[in-house]
Formats: sequence, structure tokens, C-alpha cells
Amino acid sequence: MQIDVPTTGVDDGTMSAGPDALLHRFRHELGDTGTRPGVELPPGGTIPSAFAVSDLAQASIGAAGRALARFIASGGGDEPMVTVQRDLASAWFASSLRPVGWSVPDAWDPVAGDYAGNDG
Repeated sequence: MQIDVPTTGVDDGTMSAGPDALLHRFRHELGDTGTRPGVELPPGGTIPSAFAVSDLAQASIGAAGRALARFIASGGGDEPMVTVQRDLASAWFASSLRPVGWSVPDAWDPVAGDYAGNDG
């Protein structure tokens, strides 16, 4: 699998506010209002997509890691720092779909296909 393939019209990191903004929103929605974010989101590759999948992947895993770090700290331990490598988060999101009890539909359904244009 290739990450960070330069292709026109894909998520190049400019399509959203980025993983930091998503992580902030996730933390807010989960009631994590602490001032210390405790999560590092270093830059890395991007899944070729029309959507900001890599941003979502990195921020989602960061939010889960942050929740786990807070859980550890609630038991009296030191709260660990969470670092989410963008390439690894992207790779996980790109390859983790495994249908159970259903099949991934074909990319080309019966309506789609090659049709002749005006010029033949």
C-alpha cells in the first residue's frame, strides 16, 4: 500500500483544518477539557482520498490514546504522552475493513460502465 501518493484531487492535507482540529473537537465532545492535550500528531503521509481520511485516522487514534492515558492517570499512575504516527494510522485505516456477514460491493455497479460519448 502506498501512502502519500501525489495525485490531483486527493486529500493533500489542505481539505480540512487538520488532525489537531479534529482531535480538539473529539476531546471536547468526550468531555476532556484539560489544558494539557497530551497527544502529539507528527506530520506524515496521506491516504489518497477525496476525504481527509488520514486526518480522521490520526485524530481518532489520538483521542482513543488520550482516553487510555487519562484512565491510567485516574488509577494513580503518571499520565503517559500519546504520539500517533500519521503513516501508521493511515495504513491501519486503509486496511482494517474486514466485512463480517456481508461483502464489499463492486466499485462498478450495474449502472456504471463505459458509455459512448458524443465523439464515439
